[in-house]
Amino acid sequence: MEGMTDWPADLTRQRVVVTGAASGMGAAIAEGFAQVGARVAFADLAADVIADKVASLADQGCDVLALDGDVADRATVTRWAETIGERWGAATTLVNCAGIWSDVPFDELSVEEWQRVIDVNLTGTFHTCQLIGGPMRFAGGGSIINFSSLSGVRGFKRRAAYTVTKHGVVGLTRVIAHEWGEFGVRANAIGPGRFDTALAADKYADPAVARKFLERVPIGRIAAAQEIVGTIFFLASELSAYTTGQLLMVDGGFTAV
Repeated sequence: MEGMTDWPADLTRQRVVVTGAASGMGAAIAEGFAQVGARVAFADLAADVIADKVASLADQGCDVLALDGDVADRATVTRWAETIGERWGAATTLVNCAGIWSDVPFDELSVEEWQRVIDVNLTGTFHTCQLIGGPMRFAGGGSIINFSSLSGVRGFKRRAAYTVTKHGVVGLTRVIAHEWGEFGVRANAIGPGRFDTALAADKYADPAVARKFLERVPIGRIAAAQEIVGTIFFLASELSAYTTGQLLMVDGGFTAV
């Protein structure tokens, strides 16, 4: 039947870039792609961590690459894009998982913290979408997957800077989907709920806060970092060929109730 594709999806021809690949969901995603045969670039500020991950996977026969540096720095992302292009050509999938957290009452939020969160979470995504996602337009298309959050659809207390960036990521994703769709580039955002990562541990260090949050999750538990990988595989593959400009919540039902 026209429009049908094979299951499971073939990801072996993918050339994937994952930012925030040193830990948490970013690491799970990058390692997941490598393990199914894709070529994967691990991008992160934690140079030693990604170097170790890449060395281990390379020993297993994976085609992997470490890209160290700050996603908020335009020159760094330009270097990443050049390195990817020289080694593999244009990326076919870009996963923007890099991000930082802010937990400050609005009236106490400093300009410096406000700006740093925007620089990493929003401007960093802008850099990678332009410089790494842009070449997809001239190489037959591709998939851009940007990380938003529950804070991309809600206004939680103490999260002004973080919330603004995660709302902004959704808007940026939709503009890219609109402008680049004709070139075969799809752009989608995902909104993870509570996953078992170091960042989440900081957010929910207070047991009362953690318990109150889980009471609002229909599935009733925290997700393992690896549970995001299937969603990413879907959005990266031809299984989602007609899906673009969307925000997909992966939150155990939190935003459904």
